[in-house]
Amino acid sequence: MDVENSTDCNNTFTINQKNLLLILITSTGLLSFIMCLIAVSLVLRLRIYKYFTYRLAMYQILSSQCHSAVEISHISLLKYDDDTYYQIACKSSSFILEYILWVELLFTICLVFHLFCLAV
Repeated sequence: MDVENSTDCNNTFTINQKNLLLILITSTGLLSFIMCLIAVSLVLRLRIYKYFTYRLAMYQILSSQCHSAVEISHISLLKYDDDTYYQIACKSSSFILEYILWVELLFTICLVFHLFCLAV
């Protein structure tokens, strides 16, 4: 099986569908980025980051903000119809996104474990 042809970065969508998906991903990423900024500013303003549980939640918000920043960067793929650039950019953003999602999972597990230990 050829790995290069089995990825999701192949152009299986039409240009209009690809542009619509990229605009949708970018706009939801922008909204999520703004909401994460508001949440982090509230945590810093209320000074509740001194407690370990809130600090873990803030770390999770920051990792979600990094996830949103990668989604916002997808707007750069909108104007490029060159297949080689699109393939490289798609694979690199997929790798970064996968890494950030694993970090988010790690912070979620840490938060759940800590809350479980507090409850028991």
